[in-house]
Amino acid sequence: MSQRRSRRVIIDDDEEMPGPSQGRRRNVNRNSDDEMSLWSQTQKSQRKKKSKSQNNSRNDDDDDSQSQASQSRSQKVPSEDELNRLMGHVVRYILVSDRSRYPILRQNIQKNVLNGSKYFRPVMEHAADTLKRVFGYELVSVDSTKYILVNEIANDRPHLTFSTEKTSMLLLFLALSHIFMSDEVCSEDSLWNFLRKLNIVDGDDFRHEHFGDVQQLISVEFVKQRYLTRSKIENSDPEKFQYQWGSRAERELNKLDVLNFVSRVFRNRPMESWSNQYKIAVQNQPQGREP
Repeated sequence: MSQRRSRRVIIDDDEEMPGPSQGRRRNVNRNSDDEMSLWSQTQKSQRKKKSKSQNNSRNDDDDDSQSQASQSRSQKVPSEDELNRLMGHVVRYILVSDRSRYPILRQNIQKNVLNGSKYFRPVMEHAADTLKRVFGYELVSVDSTKYILVNEIANDRPHLTFSTEKTSMLLLFLALSHIFMSDEVCSEDSLWNFLRKLNIVDGDDFRHEHFGDVQQLISVEFVKQRYLTRSKIENSDPEKFQYQWGSRAERELNKLDVLNFVSRVFRNRPMESWSNQYKIAVQNQPQGREP
């Protein structure tokens, strides 16, 4: 009996029955597993809180950016009183500067009138609207850095479409008429010969008792005022020049009025007899006006 129990003990000994120390190790392992699980859960919770905090921070940044953008936009729009005050200064400056008929520099408006104001665009838009509604002028941007005033009031007397303060405007109208009847471009020699036939130019003497220096007026002043454009003829040797209508003339002068004027000079010759010019004049007619 004792031998059998001994064998059972040996057999059971192969499996190493757990003693007190082994039980403690299993408890420690079990506790370690619990701690690891708790640590993992804590890390997940912290990550969620961090992610939520980052999202809230990002939302706060977006709100701040939107607020700053809104403030920036509001800074670009002046109050009504400030807008009207600056607009009045700009309108007066443009009307006075336009007496020379030279293009008005954008930088001069910013420097001399607005003193570098950040409201340049809304002020100029308001000024352009006032010039059109009150004075009948269109403020036209040329070369992206300059402005000219164009008279929008219709006038059936073409030679009075321009300011009548200077007799030079009559000379200008004659020059523009000749250019138009020359298929919208003519050489400088052709223009001088035309003025010689009218006894405005005497040979090579460009001085006139009423107009003054005709050559200076046409080749310099009218070009600066954007009534004419003067350009070099390609491959010309010696150098020669040609003239076309400038941006101001294109907007201020009605080509059908010019053709009508020429028709009367030729004793009411039908305008349609100049087929090319008549076609161009009709195509350029303002809307609502019959030929």
